[in-house]
Amino acid sequence: MHSSTAIAENDTGYIDPVEKKVLDLIQHFNDPDHEHVLRGIFTDTDCLAEISDKQKRASTTMSCAIAELVALKMAVEFLKEQGRS
Repeated sequence: MHSSTAIAENDTGYIDPVEKKVLDLIQHFNDPDHEHVLRGIFTDTDCLAEISDKQKRASTTMSCAIAELVALKMAVEFLKEQGRS
């Protein structure tokens, strides 16, 4: 991750804990051994603006998908209550 200023590490080897969390999350999303809906969206070379833009787009997409899943769940539960299989 990069930004207009070098905030990841200074001369003492200090890494900002919040920036480390962002990098850890991106690595988690992209872990090939962990199937994740966000895999491949973010890269560790994205700047903060890119991460923010991608996060907003992913959030919108996921919100729509969650709403559709809730509607599906309600319909399935209704059918089950009606004795349908």
